[in-house]
Amino acid sequence: MLTLDMSMSIKKKRAKDWYIAATHYLTAGFVIPVLGTFIFMLLYVKVFGYLGISPDNYKVLYAVANIPVFSVLVYFGVIYSSKFIRKCYIIPDAHKIIRLSSIYYLIVMISFAMLAYLSPGPEYPMTMRDTLLNGASELIFLAVFYFSSKKFVKANV
Repeated sequence: MLTLDMSMSIKKKRAKDWYIAATHYLTAGFVIPVLGTFIFMLLYVKVFGYLGISPDNYKVLYAVANIPVFSVLVYFGVIYSSKFIRKCYIIPDAHKIIRLSSIYYLIVMISFAMLAYLSPGPEYPMTMRDTLLNGASELIFLAVFYFSSKKFVKANV
């Protein structure tokens, strides 16, 4: 009797730790949360417009609502990314991947914070309160990224 094996296994690749960490950060800490936040922002503006809430209140409400939404997106991004890198790459030391990807996250986070502070938009000048709120929320996102990565990114040698 002839049988076909329909399970197509992907051959795991050896890659440098920095490359796997960059893949993990870009997937879990950047692409998925940014796309999800963009969709959330579109829905947010539609819903608040429908409810008749003034656009002047959007900024504060969005900042408060964005913290749990972005945190959840980062968490699910880490789950997706960890499954992806576990399937595609040989991970000898998960701690190195987590540490490097968290450093990447921190570098990009600081770069965006400096950019926002040094070149604010004309209609939304950055105040010290805005800077502190952004910094606190970014530290929350970094903590979610780091601790969820510790939970889901595992060595697979």
